Amino acid sequence: MSNRIQSYLFIMTSVALAASISMIGGYGIEKVSEELLLLTPLVIALPSLANLVGDYAAIIAAHVGDKTELKSTRKKLMRSVYTALSLSVSAIIILSLLLAYIRGFEIDTIFILKFAGFITVAASVIVFFMFSLAVLLEKILRKRHLNPDDLLTPIVTSLSDLAMLGMVTLAVLVLF
Repeated sequence: MSNRIQSYLFIMTSVALAASISMIGGYGIEKVSEELLLLTPLVIALPSLANLVGDYAAIIAAHVGDKTELKSTRKKLMRSVYTALSLSVSAIIILSLLLAYIRGFEIDTIFILKFAGFITVAASVIVFFMFSLAVLLEKILRKRHLNPDDLLTPIVTSLSDLAMLGMVTLAVLVLF
């Protein structure tokens, strides 16, 4: 079998696997859907967190898969991502709590601290997971003589989405 056909088969298999794994995360959300209706701040924050994870996964995968990126450049990328992440997370926390308050959700200081802490830790852990996964997959793909640019983004994005859904499920169980 030629390298080109082997590459196409690997890409199709990887994308199918990543899509299947993402569907498992949807099952977790479905299992707690009734509880989510009672969790206004988290329900408000969820689309923003999902978008944030997808955007950062694409950025990280694009830069990690680039042969011209050196270790020092990757460190700069991580610093830049975490700086932007802190601003994004702050905005998500403030807007989620504000909208929840406007909708009549009762918010106290302890809840604010728990909610803000969870969102901050969850987003930071997911971004670190994405970066570690992208670096590891990049090395594996290069050893197999496959182009990481074709595979990193869908795999890292799907697995990061799944991890974020797991974090949301954990938040439902722990915070509320």
